[in-house]
Amino acid sequence: MIGTQIYERAHMGILTNEGQHILAGEVIGYTCSTGNASPDAPHLHFAVYELSPDKHWWQGRALDPYPLLEKLLQNDG
Repeated sequence: MIGTQIYERAHMGILTNEGQHILAGEVIGYTCSTGNASPDAPHLHFAVYELSPDKHWWQGRALDPYPLLEKLLQNDG
């Protein structure tokens, strides 16, 4: 893939560090209500972006994460 990829999440309390190796089934975080999210509705946003050299995620090109995840699962199994 051309460019840098970034995995963005919002409204999530993270328990792992960037670059940390994790195993299938391992808890990496919890949904929560950060920012302007209602405290009565914890939820999570997950997105994958291809970044240009300036690495501004809000200017990145959104990618469908399904093919990336499918490839990872095929390599695992």
